[in-house]
Amino acid sequence: MNENAALWSVESKVLVSERANEGAEWSCTVVVPVRNEAGNVGELLDRIPIFGRSLEVILVEGGSSDDTWKVVLQESKKMRPFLVQAIKQQGRGKRQALIDAASACRGDLLFILDGDLSVDPEVLSAFYRIILAGEARFLLGTRFRVRMEPNAMRLFNYFGNRGFALLWSWLLKTPVSDSLCGTKVFFRDDFFGGAYNLELVDDPFGDFSLLLGAALLELKTKEVPVCYRARRYGKTNIRRWRDGWILFRFVLTSAQLLRARRRP
Repeated sequence: MNENAALWSVESKVLVSERANEGAEWSCTVVVPVRNEAGNVGELLDRIPIFGRSLEVILVEGGSSDDTWKVVLQESKKMRPFLVQAIKQQGRGKRQALIDAASACRGDLLFILDGDLSVDPEVLSAFYRIILAGEARFLLGTRFRVRMEPNAMRLFNYFGNRGFALLWSWLLKTPVSDSLCGTKVFFRDDFFGGAYNLELVDDPFGDFSLLLGAALLELKTKEVPVCYRARRYGKTNIRRWRDGWILFRFVLTSAQLLRARRRP
């Protein structure tokens, strides 16, 4: 399947039923992709707050070269106030980790939290309150509205992130300050098995395909500031130049799709 065909998982006009989500409690699943994060898993689980009608955490291990899978199995057996599932990722990329978790999860709401502790797990309860109040149906974390910790983001990554945010702001005709923050919240049914199916979209990372899908589905979207912290364990899994080129190609494909949707 080529990129253009993969993206045409949305019909020319999509009607999305609006849930009356104000005041309703939702079951929640926190998806945590973990690759070479053995030193972060335990602390991350200890710091996840309790919220929602029910809560589960799915740790998706993605082919680590350290002891991440061993640690994930050990931590999943500990007694906690929420269920912890441990699954092995089929394939590569954060999008695939999300697809695997969606097949195993029980929650109405999916929360994505990176496993490197660059964003405090405690902020998830604030994201939930925004959804609960009916303020939005799709939430994106933004790292550029509060001060980052020193060394949290390299200079090249900073300018790359800002550049992609400007491109998406132009494409979507709405301000986007951070298109690549790993912290996001959305309803599972919006992106799996519906008019826009994340499983059919050619994007290994998932960040841009979620952003595009929210626009195509006309979901009410809100950015939520998060403090971005420096990694304390391990090294980044980002391949800056190669990944940047893949992301840029996806932006070009998205521009073609959005242009076609807007033609009278």
